[in-house]
Amino acid sequence: MIFVRRVRFVIENEIPPSVNHYKVPIVIRGHISFKITPEAKLFKTLVAYAARKAGADKLQLWYGDTKHLRYKLRLVVYLGYKQRGDFDNFWKVVADGLKECGVIHSDDAVDAGHVYKRRDRERPRTEITVWIYRESPSSEKCGEDQWQNP
Repeated sequence: MIFVRRVRFVIENEIPPSVNHYKVPIVIRGHISFKITPEAKLFKTLVAYAARKAGADKLQLWYGDTKHLRYKLRLVVYLGYKQRGDFDNFWKVVADGLKECGVIHSDDAVDAGHVYKRRDRERPRTEITVWIYRESPSSEKCGEDQWQNP
């Protein structure tokens, strides 16, 4: 396993919508389906914009073949004044946003993900860090001890 790139970007004044505000059920011809909320669409657009600005959308282009690419993600959500949220609910919309804008090729390829919830009343924000590395076909899955200080 070799780490090849790391990129970090910040989405100012926004926190991810929780899973409860990500998709809403709708009925189409008698069948229940789900529609992504405008709030979630906006956040995904902000993820794509911040990723492009940081150059994260070009991570995969450096290595072409995505078959052996793996990822580690860290999400730090700074809640503002009177904002609430469960840290485990923030993950889905961020991972989907990273996939849609091309930072990661699949959320199934994420080996480790860490979510931290903090409080900053003056400056709410979302900080996203992505590590991308190539896994050799014969290597074993990385253990927790190999993730220290990437």
